[in-house]
Amino acid sequence: MFLVRGRKSKELHAMKVYKKEREKSKVEQEIGIHLQLRHPNIVQMRERLEDSDNVYLLMEYCSQGQLDHYLVHHKGDMQRMVLSLVDSLAYLHSQSIMHRDLKLANILVDSEGTLKLADFSLSVQLSSNDETRTSKCGNFRTLAPEVLHSNSYDIKADCWALGVVLQQIL
Repeated sequence: MFLVRGRKSKELHAMKVYKKEREKSKVEQEIGIHLQLRHPNIVQMRERLEDSDNVYLLMEYCSQGQLDHYLVHHKGDMQRMVLSLVDSLAYLHSQSIMHRDLKLANILVDSEGTLKLADFSLSVQLSSNDETRTSKCGNFRTLAPEVLHSNSYDIKADCWALGVVLQQIL
């Protein structure tokens, strides 16, 4: 991730860079999912740029950084934080999207202290919330047991991960 400033707007953005040759399908999947998301607790993708070697994703900049770093100095309103995380995951699931990588590092905090869910690189668009997956991906600390044991899992695996994250912040 890089911090960049818009030439015209002077607005700060986070920029994610992918090498085209190695990660084309991963990038296209992430972009496809991310562009359809509009929620106050989801980091917004602003623009996609590319050159001959790279794809650049310009994202909303969350100046307070990752939640785990933020919590060191700001315990703040935990009820508000918990509700915003639950709300953002409920929104994703209402769109039949499984995040598959919920962890403190993928929850960012903007300048007003609003939590924002980020990093949709492992996310998948499901045809229904009953659809299952078998690939093992995500953060080892927040993986649901069925994912760890390479069994089929569904969108409820995100709920397990959310429970682990909530336990970490509380």
